[in-house]
Amino acid sequence: MDSATFGLRLPGRTLLQRIREALYSWAASLVVTVGLEAIVDLIHAQTAMYIGIGTGGASDPVLGRTDLFTPATEARASTTESQPTSTSLRWVGASITIDGTKTINEAGLFDGAGAGSPPSGANLWAMSNDFVACSGVLNDTLVVTANCTVANA
Repeated sequence: MDSATFGLRLPGRTLLQRIREALYSWAASLVVTVGLEAIVDLIHAQTAMYIGIGTGGASDPVLGRTDLFTPATEARASTTESQPTSTSLRWVGASITIDGTKTINEAGLFDGAGAGSPPSGANLWAMSNDFVACSGVLNDTLVVTANCTVANA
């Protein structure tokens, strides 16, 4: 089956939509290693990703979320991406300077910087509140790293 039929080259679709269509348009019970690597390569082709932080990660993330539970007022940080293995990606965010006393307990990976304070806009790709919360005060700096391994569940 060629990639156009498989749903990877539909014009007007975001990368995330194309990946979802590819995975759900064909009822595969297993994506083999070459397929996992292709998914990582598609994600790796994104030009810029940003990390945002939040203060309200009291609930577990669920599919369909479009933003952090309570985005912090700090701007999202640009990232430097690497590919440690053929099925994993890593984004290291630039330093985020904390603008007041707060506890950071959620972080998200976005495909854009967004606008405003707190920042809004852009697509949320992944989020986590499964880490030890960190307390920050005015002018503290924080660097967040996002690791993503594509695997069969």
